[in-house]
Amino acid sequence: TEGDGYMQGRFSDHSYSTLNLAIKTASDLGHIYVGTEHLLYALVEADGFPAELDKKDILKRIEQISDKGKNTFLSAEDMTPALKGVLSRAAAITPLGEETDNVTIFIALLSADCVAVRLLDDMDIDTENLKKALERKKQTKMGAKREVRLSTPNLDRYSVSLTEKAILGE
Repeated sequence: TEGDGYMQGRFSDHSYSTLNLAIKTASDLGHIYVGTEHLLYALVEADGFPAELDKKDILKRIEQISDKGKNTFLSAEDMTPALKGVLSRAAAITPLGEETDNVTIFIALLSADCVAVRLLDDMDIDTENLKKALERKKQTKMGAKREVRLSTPNLDRYSVSLTEKAILGE
């Protein structure tokens, strides 16, 4: 829920759907917790990135880590401390006034010392390169947003953009 400490900030609707998919995945596997490995699967399932990750392989590896059991009923309350930490970090690195998206969550996940990163290491995925690729994707997206500006000649003439000054470090 949004009031919890690890969910401070605003997550996009798509990110909430992805988190719900992580919870559903853990439930379907009969696990008694929702961990970073479930989030990894949900991110790959929801967005199909990065291309080198196969969701079926990830799911198989999750089942190897923790045996499959009977379906359970889980909620956000059942998230591991590591997963809560990833979500807190994602919210913290999201620019003010923006919603936390899946790319930001994935970057935060790859920055953590957690089961998901160890799982990727076992798959011979270079997590540092993956993180850099996601950061470039994020920068490109942010750059495109900045270029979309309305024509406001009077406002530009008689005001100062504090956002622009902040971006330029002024």
